[in-house]
Amino acid sequence: MSEVHEFSNGVRLRRDHLLPVQLERYAEINLHEPEEEAWITKMLDEIGEAGLFVDVGAAVGYYCFLVARLRPKFEIRAFEPDAANRARLAENRALNGNPTIRLHAQAVCDRIGSATLAGEGFMAMLAPGQGKPVPTTTLTEIAAGAGRPIDLLKMDIQGGEHAALIGAEGALKQRLIRRWIVGTHHPDLHAWCVDRFRGHKYRIVFEAAQVPHQPDGMIVAAAP
Repeated sequence: MSEVHEFSNGVRLRRDHLLPVQLERYAEINLHEPEEEAWITKMLDEIGEAGLFVDVGAAVGYYCFLVARLRPKFEIRAFEPDAANRARLAENRALNGNPTIRLHAQAVCDRIGSATLAGEGFMAMLAPGQGKPVPTTTLTEIAAGAGRPIDLLKMDIQGGEHAALIGAEGALKQRLIRRWIVGTHHPDLHAWCVDRFRGHKYRIVFEAAQVPHQPDGMIVAAAP
């Protein structure tokens, strides 16, 4: 079995699922993304012991396992279109006590249907006309089908934030997603996402186009 990397919070991942640049970062601070993790923990404290967490762009499962450790009573749903990542998430789940996670193969964008996914692993992203076909859904469809408001949604989809938030129009209007933590991948896209949330009267709790010890930007938003 591959060597296991254990983070300071107790989350365990197979070491060969991680990138060299990530392992270098963990040598300094042994958390995947310390600022984002701090905000997730703060949001969970606001929510309480039970709730619904949705991870869009779940990759190898780090945040699913973190939430399962911190809030064992939470319902967890993960969306990950890359087949290699889904297989890795399943392997890592066994390292983390086999928490219950509903894993979906759809990519999230602005329409229900299909699109093409380029790349693999942490770098997989939707790219028109490139890569392999994958099914797609929208955040409004996910939220409407959840049967209850989503207490916390984390999204990191490698530059697909614009299309995902276009496809979230109904969820934003109806406040079906109460709290958001969104990774952003370009300063202009970051600014557009901030404006999108503000346009729907969401409160911007935190935003920065570049976050220390993390590769990209981040927005934390909450329903009024």
